[in-house]
Amino acid sequence: MARPIHEMTSWGHSVHHSRLPDEEWMATRELTQIQTKLMRSQEDYLANGASRDIGRRVSDDRHELFVVCDPAEAMVQQLEHLQPELIAVHDLATDSSRRLVAGLAAATGKQVQKLVIRRQGHGQPLATLEFAELAGANGQTLRVYSTIVDASTEQRHLLTMTMLAHARLAVVMVGDLPPHALDTALEPLREGITGGPWPNRNMIMVPLGASSALVDAAARIRGHQMVNIRVTPQATKPNDAWSFISLAWDRLRTSGNINPPPEAAYGSRDRSVDFGPTVNNATDLMPVAPPARTAQPLPMQPMPSVPRRPAVAEPMPEDLSPETMMRRYLRDVLALRGVVSCCVFDLGTQRTLAHAGGRPGPATLATKGGDFYDALVELARGLGLAGGQPEATVTLSGHHVLLRPVPGHPGLMLHAVLDAKVSDLPSVQGMLARFHPGLGTSAQAA
Repeated sequence: MARPIHEMTSWGHSVHHSRLPDEEWMATRELTQIQTKLMRSQEDYLANGASRDIGRRVSDDRHELFVVCDPAEAMVQQLEHLQPELIAVHDLATDSSRRLVAGLAAATGKQVQKLVIRRQGHGQPLATLEFAELAGANGQTLRVYSTIVDASTEQRHLLTMTMLAHARLAVVMVGDLPPHALDTALEPLREGITGGPWPNRNMIMVPLGASSALVDAAARIRGHQMVNIRVTPQATKPNDAWSFISLAWDRLRTSGNINPPPEAAYGSRDRSVDFGPTVNNATDLMPVAPPARTAQPLPMQPMPSVPRRPAVAEPMPEDLSPETMMRRYLRDVLALRGVVSCCVFDLGTQRTLAHAGGRPGPATLATKGGDFYDALVELARGLGLAGGQPEATVTLSGHHVLLRPVPGHPGLMLHAVLDAKVSDLPSVQGMLARFHPGLGTSAQAA
């Protein structure tokens, strides 16, 4: 039995990824075998038709939604039609959302609710979502969903993005990730926002570990779309996280925006911004009425004339993000005579950070570059040679293929293709030895 959220003193093992306990897996299997509740009459079935909640309640802790399409598509239709009040809590490198939902349910004296999406006509379960149900205003309920979904891999990802995109407030719980892994972990979220549609404009990120790098990573996501993203202080226990969520929800209900006044605006370098008092009861999160209409502002008076001063251009802060540095680096590489295509990729994930030139494209260069690197490592091992960071140049009939580490950036590799008829390979190799991303080195045509 989960403890109420205000009695939870720590995140426990949920701060890291973990497998579900066996009894929870058994409960999931049990759920898929339960027969659908039969209503006595059509009136009973349509009794809650005016509700904005998704699914029909069939027991104290279970709701069902019958669909004729994929679960994610059905949820989009339901969310767009009903426009329910909901908060979606997503996990990055943690399993904390389920613990948060369980704590909320316990604090209200209720069970964790399950929404089971079934195939129409067969009853086959396609997906299961868990949520806590809180009392709201005007007899409505507020649902707090976890995006830990029991479904196929594809539908799990689509349902997660659907819930975050259509929630009134999206919450991202971020585990203790090293700075270099943050961008990779946030990439699916960035792709979801930029790919759209993404009607939700309000998101908070709650770090469970150090949050200094998360502010900059969130700013890069925010730059793609008009999505208000706020990074809270570190939440050391579930009640801390709920305090931040509650305050963001209150701001959203009263002003339509989670952003605080300008002095504590998003991206502020002051990490001690007050996110409000600790919430000791889950029902503290109550939708509130819009603020009363204020008096009309006084008409503005013209400003007195002042002598004009010559305008001095303010220097723009230089963008030194890894992607920007690699783009500049590849711009120099591409300027070398004979280079037709080049990319910088991460060895661990084979993710492309930057690409310049034509074909081969970035995905091909990254994938084949990783295979090339692995082949070199295996060759050295087979020959009994000393390890180290390999680099190589292969000459084909009409091209040179070059693979080398990016100076000063462990784990990143440059993979380039050169036209053998045009390029001077020794000269290109000599110029590449002088290039260092981030130091502003410019290439001269070889």
